[in-house]
Amino acid sequence: MSAGKTVVALEGVRKAYGETVAMDGVDLAIDEGELLTLLGPSGCGKTTTLNVIAGFVVPDAGHVRIDGAEVTDRPAWQRGLGVVFQSYALFPHMSVADNVAFGLRERGVAGRRRGIACARPWRSFACRASPTGAPRNSPAASSSAWPWRARS
Repeated sequence: MSAGKTVVALEGVRKAYGETVAMDGVDLAIDEGELLTLLGPSGCGKTTTLNVIAGFVVPDAGHVRIDGAEVTDRPAWQRGLGVVFQSYALFPHMSVADNVAFGLRERGVAGRRRGIACARPWRSFACRASPTGAPRNSPAASSSAWPWRARS
């Protein structure tokens, strides 16, 4: 576990859809520089967790903090996060890196900073895919959403 600054925190987060509880008292702290993977069977709350962090879903209880700021009730567009959903939302004519850079470019992030942000995940772990390759438009090519953060 890293001893760095916590950049994303969930504290006692609960979210239910009717009788189905997707998150029940979830506590999570992600430190700067950490890479997190959510693994589990279909319906266990992975996507709900990512949607709560991004601000697309409001939790029934608990707190969401980004860089120490309380953002539980803040809308997605005010959280400073970007999300790349499953392959269905990718531009098939663009490379993986260009798909990631698209949102950063729209936010006014300079070209050099976009390149660094797009290359970072490939340096973090052994990955056979290249960021310059074209995305595969099949459910098997990508199993979950990836929250990306542009640092200013």
